[in-house]
Amino acid sequence: MNQPTAHFLHIGKTGGHAIKNALRPFSKAGFYEIEITVGHRLLKRYPVGEPFFFVVRDPITRFTSAFYECLKNGVSKRHKVEIDVFARFANPNELAEALYAQDELAQDAFIEIGHLKPMVHYFEDLETLKKRSEDILLVCHQETLSADFEVLRKKLGLPKNCQLPLNPKTANKTPKDKHRNLSSRSIEVLTDQY
Repeated sequence: MNQPTAHFLHIGKTGGHAIKNALRPFSKAGFYEIEITVGHRLLKRYPVGEPFFFVVRDPITRFTSAFYECLKNGVSKRHKVEIDVFARFANPNELAEALYAQDELAQDAFIEIGHLKPMVHYFEDLETLKKRSEDILLVCHQETLSADFEVLRKKLGLPKNCQLPLNPKTANKTPKDKHRNLSSRSIEVLTDQY
């Protein structure tokens, strides 16, 4: 008998790398065959009627983490906006301050750079997500990912040895020594943006 498919919708910088590493060895071990894609896909790529799950994160911490993720992975030589953004802005606060000042390059960054796009981008819009609400298996939160993963593991019917990675590199965590302080203007504009 074929297992039904459950899809992991990986929103950038929400803990998805850790989820993928935990689930990959168990993708056929539970109630569902878990589809784990490389990279990020939009909700519209998953068939209506098939369950999916995803992780959300506080937009402010997601933004700072995304900024450093882009730097860590190296700026794409094919992506002019990315090259210009990371040549000009040394830390997330500088980029957010420029967005507050309605700087054109900063605005382009939020449209063109994948990890900086709002989380709703992955759903197309909130109305599309609402239409698919019956298909949502679980919404996890990055801030409570350990506890939420246990709920997910049980919903997927996976064994107890299916666990999130503890190694920060395997979990793809941003090092703690990075500049994360944001001005009140930066927080205000990011709250509006996201």
